[in-house]
Amino acid sequence: MGFFNGHEDSAGYHPPVLHEWLKPKISGNIINGLGETSDRPATPIYHRVDKKRAWFWVNITFLIKQMWDVGPRGQIQFLRRDLRNKKQELINKDTVSQTQTSGSPEEWTARLKAAALAHPMCDDVGITRLHKNLYFDEDLETETHLAKWAVVITRRMEYSELAANLKQEQWWKIPFWKRKWVQTIREVMKVYAESFDAAIEVAAFIRSNGHTAEAIGGAPGSKINILRTAIEAGLGELGKHGSIIHKRYGSSVRFAVVLTDMPLVSDTSADFGADDFCASCQLCTNSCPPGAISDTKQMVRGNLKWYVDFDKCVPYFNDTHACGICLSACPWSRPGVADKLVVKMARKRAAKV
Repeated sequence: MGFFNGHEDSAGYHPPVLHEWLKPKISGNIINGLGETSDRPATPIYHRVDKKRAWFWVNITFLIKQMWDVGPRGQIQFLRRDLRNKKQELINKDTVSQTQTSGSPEEWTARLKAAALAHPMCDDVGITRLHKNLYFDEDLETETHLAKWAVVITRRMEYSELAANLKQEQWWKIPFWKRKWVQTIREVMKVYAESFDAAIEVAAFIRSNGHTAEAIGGAPGSKINILRTAIEAGLGELGKHGSIIHKRYGSSVRFAVVLTDMPLVSDTSADFGADDFCASCQLCTNSCPPGAISDTKQMVRGNLKWYVDFDKCVPYFNDTHACGICLSACPWSRPGVADKLVVKMARKRAAKV
């Protein structure tokens, strides 16, 4: 066992000494609501630099390793784009046209989706009505105005970049600049920024037509539980690996959100067979080095769902710059496979009728 990096052997994955020193007494699974029987807003654990959080120091090790391993050029490139996006959104946030263009909710939904899909960095879009459990709990307490709708922007990742992490053996012995994990996290960071680009343009479209809109980019610091919001917006089903499975792109996707009061129509939840497929598939479970992926659904904040053990996942997540092995291993993520699986699962369902 190393001090800064863990390692793998025939017995499995062993976290680094530093992680064992820094991990808090309270389990991340408890914070996440594992075993709770009532629905509630999720509690943020990661991606917020705040000493009051139990897992703060573990999170800091992730951020430091990411900055070091991705390299100054990669970090600066992402931060410059992210800061530019946030500055642009902040400047434009209150510039709402005083003239509201007329239209029914159905008409506005069609116009909005057409505008979103016209953006080169939006590959799909979904809409859902907002409710308090789509916010994170601490943000719900401070939010002065709850928007009525969430418009979720989908941006696909290049699978070849995402799947680079599948070809990394004895990564702890390889210099950081040669690790393929770096290739994967750079793609993740790039696509988060691209989805935010699209969200900013969609928010601007809404404001130009006389309605309020706020663009929110990526996972870090988002006041919205983007994964749950994307699922309720009909953009995919929850996979066994704890992430969304999109009908065309599998788990090779990232999201941004636009909150608005524009009158819209909600999309229906997706049901194309991914959940049924996960029930019998073992690929992500078997590919997870720390053994964090459960083979059965569990009760989490009042919902019986697939759940990934936070305490087991995080040290490996930190060691490998956000890992993503389970997403790459998922058959739905491979180019050209999702369409075939949708047809296969439809045939299976038809055969049972």
